[in-house]
Amino acid sequence: MSSSALKSLALTNFTPVIVSVDTENKRIGVVKQDLAKIPNASTVRPDKRGYLGIAAGKMVVDKLALTDADLPAKFTYVGKIDAGTVFWHAFELAKD
Repeated sequence: MSSSALKSLALTNFTPVIVSVDTENKRIGVVKQDLAKIPNASTVRPDKRGYLGIAAGKMVVDKLALTDADLPAKFTYVGKIDAGTVFWHAFELAKD
C-alpha cells in the first residue's frame, strides 16, 4: 500500500487488518481488524514499507489468477464499499 493510502486509512505498521479478495470485480478489500468481526479471518500488519506480507500477496495472486506476466500488479483505491456490517476500503486492479 502506498504511504498516502496508509495515511488516509489511518493505518500504521502496528494496525492489524483483514484482507479480502473480490474475484468478480478484481478488487482487494482492507479493513481494520477491530472494525470487522469476521470468524476465522487471518490478520496481517503492514510493514514499514506498507507491504501486507507474502501470505496476503499469494492469496491475492491465487484468487485473482494473476500470472507472472501480470506482475507486478497495481491496484487503485476506489473508495469504501458497504458490505452490510462493515465498510471495506476497496482497491481495484488497475487496467494497463
